[in-house]
Amino acid sequence: VIGALGGSVMLILIALFLFSGASFELRAYELRDALQHLRTGELMAAPAPAVAVDDSVDEALERMRKAARLDLLLVDADGGVRGVVRAADLGAVARATRLGDLDAALVSPFVLAGPDEPAEAALERGRERDADYLVVVTGSQVVGLVGPGELARGLALRAPGPRRRQLMQPLR
Repeated sequence: VIGALGGSVMLILIALFLFSGASFELRAYELRDALQHLRTGELMAAPAPAVAVDDSVDEALERMRKAARLDLLLVDADGGVRGVVRAADLGAVARATRLGDLDAALVSPFVLAGPDEPAEAALERGRERDADYLVVVTGSQVVGLVGPGELARGLALRAPGPRRRQLMQPLR
């Protein structure tokens, strides 16, 4: 009896493993399908929400609060993009710290994308480079930002009715 019970527990565990893998694949397919017809420019926040390297952490957090965002582009005096700063990363930093003095680990990496570029291709390039953000440019001018918030909104608007809420959940 114990041997049969032990075997069926193992079969149940195997079935759960296979089911979770199939669920992940289905959600990944649905995400790719939702992104298939979107362009980066359709997802971006424009104008790009930004903060200067000479600003303090306190100023950046205030700008995030006013813009109802949790992230901002970090730009230098010439308008060049240094990365993206996130509220979660700034929480442990002294509020008077100048953003240009932040440890590089606190500045999120990004990839450049054009507004007419397929979102799926740009996001895949970002994934390959371990970047959570797309900085959208036309020529040398920054025109927008695509981060996790913009991506979630874009997917929610593209998903059919009951699948919207499920697509909004992170992949695990």
